[in-house]
Amino acid sequence: MANFWQRALEESRDAALEEQDKEARCNNIILYTVQESEAPLVAERADEDKRFCEQLLFALNVGIANEDIQVLQLGRPLKECQDLSWSCW
Repeated sequence: MANFWQRALEESRDAALEEQDKEARCNNIILYTVQESEAPLVAERADEDKRFCEQLLFALNVGIANEDIQVLQLGRPLKECQDLSWSCW
C-alpha cells in the first residue's frame, strides 16, 4: 500500500514539473532561416541577433520589453560548417 502512495506522489510531482516547464516555454518564439551575423565575436553576433528580434517584434507591433528578449542560437555558424567541409544540417 505504501508503494502505491509513493508512486502516486511521484506521478503528481512529475505532472507538476511538466506543467511548470510548459508554462515557462509558452511564449517562446523560434525563428528559422534568419540571416547569420558575420561578426567575429560571439557577443557581437548575439547583440546583432537580439537587435534583429527587437526590430521584427516592433514591426509586428508586439508589445515586449527589451529585457524580455533572450536569444539562443542553435547549431553551428554557417561559416564554421563551410570550413569543416560538411553539412551542419
